[in-house]
Amino acid sequence: MKNISSILVAVLCMAFSTSQAWAQITFGKDGLRYQVLDGQNVSVRYDDEDSLFLSGRVVIPEQIVNPADDMVYKVVAVADTAFKGCDLIDELVLPASLQRFGAHAIDHCFNMVRFEVASGSQFFKTVDGVLFSADGKTLVSCPTGKSGEYTVPDGVKTLAPAAFSTCKNFSKVTLPEGLKEVPAYAFYECWGLADVKFPASLESVGPYAFDGTILQFLDFGKNLKSIGSHAFERSSMVECICRGSKPAEMGDDVFGNDMNYTRLYVPADAVNRYKKSAWSIFPTIYPGTRTRRWMGSYR
Repeated sequence: MKNISSILVAVLCMAFSTSQAWAQITFGKDGLRYQVLDGQNVSVRYDDEDSLFLSGRVVIPEQIVNPADDMVYKVVAVADTAFKGCDLIDELVLPASLQRFGAHAIDHCFNMVRFEVASGSQFFKTVDGVLFSADGKTLVSCPTGKSGEYTVPDGVKTLAPAAFSTCKNFSKVTLPEGLKEVPAYAFYECWGLADVKFPASLESVGPYAFDGTILQFLDFGKNLKSIGSHAFERSSMVECICRGSKPAEMGDDVFGNDMNYTRLYVPADAVNRYKKSAWSIFPTIYPGTRTRRWMGSYR
């Protein structure tokens, strides 16, 4: 048994060492840098070691040759923060081979208005330039240059982390019924976002999900169970409605520190429960709900 255990440990160590060795191999071409993931696949990102600055329509190839050894690799991933700050890109074309699109990959690409996916992809598709999983159930990434109002299509069940991060020109977003979670950083630094319509199905809001927005009014349904740390920090919160009788759990500094003028409305029979919970940070807690005209719509 000791010999067998020793062999297994040795094999695992060799596999780990091999993966580490692959991860250290990178090469650049045409303004893009590729990192070898294994013997066949690579991830891609902007090559900040290259003098070429990416602009306009950027096409990521399906296969790439390493000029150092002429080995051919398949592009299967866009790395986290891959194109962050490349604000001259207006369209990003993804290869059919792509299997993963990293978080914050297009943060601050303020001119980018469209994704395109090469035909034959089994993992992704686009609808009106927005990137979705092939089955349409996950909204993966919204181009940061889009503006105005946006309604997430019916049938979307999940948002990828940072899906709308730094989409600063959206004023209103409507989320579909069936969506249970707004994940971490989903609408991070969407500076122009003033109105979000939450579905009754919503159960959780992740950390920093709406940090850096101008949301002033929130209306949560009865199913809300938790809100992560800093979720609504750096907003301009004035009024919050919670329709659930049981207070949702809250992380640290959910609404920031300035709560002097913020009102909370909860079910009449739950006022005391909210006052004894983390929601006691609200200086005033009223029974009932409040309907008001704001931004041209009733809430």
